[in-house]
Amino acid sequence: MSNIMPPPYILLELPNVTECINYPIKNVQRIKYTCFDVSKSLLAFGATSGGIYIFNKNPCEFVQLIPNKDGAITRLSISADEKHVGFANGRGVITVSGCEQGPNALHSVVTSKEHQGNEVTALAWSGNMLFSGDDVGKIAVLQLQSFIAKTMFQSSSQTIMNLDSRVCQIDVKSYMLLVSTLTRCYLCDTTEEQYRQIGQKLRDGEFGACFVNKENAVEINIKNKVKDYSEVRKYSIINEDSSFAVGRGLDNTLVFAARPSSRLWEAAVDGTVKRTHQFKQILGRSPVNILTVDAYEHERHSFEEMATINADGLSVNFPRIYNLNGVIFSYKKDALFFLNLDNVDHTIWCARYKSIADCKVYGDAIYVWLNNGSLINLKFMKIDKFLIKCYVDDKHRLCANLCAQYKDYLLANEMSTRLHILAGLKEKIDDKELLETIHTLLVKFERLKENEAKKVKSGIYVVDNTYNAQTSLMSEMDKTIDNNEEYSFGNIPPEAMQTLKDFSVSVTDRLNTSKKILKEKWDDFEGKMKHLSVEKPQEKLIMPPAQTPKIISRDEPLALDQTPVLERDIVFKQPSQKAIEIENNISSDKDDICKSLYQYFRLSLVGKEDEKSNLISIIESFACDIRSVYELMRLLENYCTSVGSPEESRYVPNNIFLKYLSETTKRAEFLDCIISDEVLYKYFVDSCISVNLKGQKHTDFGCECGYPLPYARTKQNPIFSS
Repeated sequence: MSNIMPPPYILLELPNVTECINYPIKNVQRIKYTCFDVSKSLLAFGATSGGIYIFNKNPCEFVQLIPNKDGAITRLSISADEKHVGFANGRGVITVSGCEQGPNALHSVVTSKEHQGNEVTALAWSGNMLFSGDDVGKIAVLQLQSFIAKTMFQSSSQTIMNLDSRVCQIDVKSYMLLVSTLTRCYLCDTTEEQYRQIGQKLRDGEFGACFVNKENAVEINIKNKVKDYSEVRKYSIINEDSSFAVGRGLDNTLVFAARPSSRLWEAAVDGTVKRTHQFKQILGRSPVNILTVDAYEHERHSFEEMATINADGLSVNFPRIYNLNGVIFSYKKDALFFLNLDNVDHTIWCARYKSIADCKVYGDAIYVWLNNGSLINLKFMKIDKFLIKCYVDDKHRLCANLCAQYKDYLLANEMSTRLHILAGLKEKIDDKELLETIHTLLVKFERLKENEAKKVKSGIYVVDNTYNAQTSLMSEMDKTIDNNEEYSFGNIPPEAMQTLKDFSVSVTDRLNTSKKILKEKWDDFEGKMKHLSVEKPQEKLIMPPAQTPKIISRDEPLALDQTPVLERDIVFKQPSQKAIEIENNISSDKDDICKSLYQYFRLSLVGKEDEKSNLISIIESFACDIRSVYELMRLLENYCTSVGSPEESRYVPNNIFLKYLSETTKRAEFLDCIISDEVLYKYFVDSCISVNLKGQKHTDFGCECGYPLPYARTKQNPIFSS
């Protein structure tokens, strides 16, 4: 076996979010997740109950449940603008629902029955159009047109193609549609309503296809070329000798289609095959290790040289392929593949996870969903970007070790100017031997630092800007996907970089000025204190007699009853770190309780409440009396505001407060306390009014006079006494 240096990529495992994802269904055994999708800020899971569970990605938090009574969900897809989610059930019915958040959000729903009786196998959004494919090769489009009311929108649904076999994958790029079936791959021009086959040779099995931008491609906004259809018609197939006219916005776009035995076809966007990429031999190398959360936190990275473990290579059929930062990502049930299109030697694969059910990609993030319900979040990063992340996160030891391991690669290739920040490693690392190993790299980083120095409008030269390094790193990650969900690999524009630098310098100048003013004020204060006389008469101030503290030798044992007492001991005591830690823990516990209460409320909106005892146990784990319950509700108000729901900050605690009072066994005792306490009584009345007003927006309940008093959930008319 020959040893090979590893490719310049790092697979970083992010903190586990499985517990948060499974929280809404943990107490309901009959409900299981069946499929999922990711977008810029959301995670969505379809369930056997027919519901769609929506989560925020960062921080991972359950925010919404979209109800549906048409059976278990089999496929789902979130639109690029995150306003809609499309999903299919086991009967082949496709539904599009609005997924706007908030208590007043009304979920508009439209359905398509083009695939009824068949299994929907693929969904893909393109603007306001949802393309779908099924197990008999039928391709349909469901188009959302203009809104005519807040609760209803027009739509048109039409079958546009009937292909030869089961649809494996659908991808969309601007006005071009790519469809991969068991036997062929088709490219469609949605503006001309035509499609053609890619290549001549057939295949048999699950194979994916996707669009990929060439490196440094510049995307042109071509939204004006996409028609706002008033009528959707069936597409026509064109002659194999014909090709599509490529628009300017797709000049740098390529098509990749999976082939048997670890191969990929590369084709132009007009449908002509250019060449075949072969990965069979390179996949015969050993799989790479993943940098786990614990290893990153403690700066441990086991470096192992790659070796050829299978001389015949590894033959794989890629069932789904995705564009991931310039490489092709694919997976099977026990492996993840990262296929490099420019340098086959930089291809890597990972065999850490078993029983993989599905994978989704967004930007440089990969979400791996396992059969046991676990959701793994990975980052696929090039080594230079990862080195900057390590330095910004104060993982200096790990950063230096990786510099040593990838020294030859970094020296042999042109470096990004952002790496100049790593020149600061020589002040951060004490290991002289390690510093000697990376000395040549540090010299190169210093040169980058000199080249990176920029003169801003104020005349100041900016160098070694950690803030700018961190901001540019995050901006580059965010820019991997543009407004049309299309990938972009260009650098950050110089104007944006300069703006960030100017902003950083401005902030730094203001901080330095503030520090200078504070120092001057402190010096002035100390000077005045020196001129104060300690003999000035005080108004009837009784001073305790001075006590001379007993000096105890370090070796002399201190008896339990001989604790030395110093004058005004409390004045000289230092803050207790233990007390600070306890306070932080208490604050964390309060946040967890508020989070649990908020998620309970979200579930209760669609009738998916946990057992009543759960609400009581959550509240009583924090509060022992009604005053404590009131304080918890005030904390919940602040929590709702902090998670971006200020409009719910009053209604949520009011609703939970009344629900708790109606279910607790201490109801009579608590009501007596409320009546005798003016603050609690006012909060109780405000809660009743708040809940009643909110309920009147969605029901016909309430007093005939219109006054917002508490009401019973019944349609019985109120009876007034004489």
